Amino acid sequence: GAKLVASAGDVTDEFGYNLSIFNGGNNHISTSDPIQKSILDILKEKGEATADQVISYLTSADMSDILSSLSVLEINGLIKKLSNGKYRISK
Repeated sequence: GAKLVASAGDVTDEFGYNLSIFNGGNNHISTSDPIQKSILDILKEKGEATADQVISYLTSADMSDILSSLSVLEINGLIKKLSNGKYRISK
């Protein structure tokens, strides 16, 4: 049946953490999506940022595309949303 999903954590709780996002122990973060690349660049530079801060840095991108990219990156384990609402690159 259907389940309510409120965060990427809900997905990983349901399906586990056995999603393979790294190749052979290589910790190189890679994505082909330009918005996702920009988000990762921002987080590498700033360390942490809220969704609003990311949106303010990516003025040429649509807000809904940025928010969905944040969700995809979080689901794929590339970024983590902290308890203070900020995102950072996963370690």
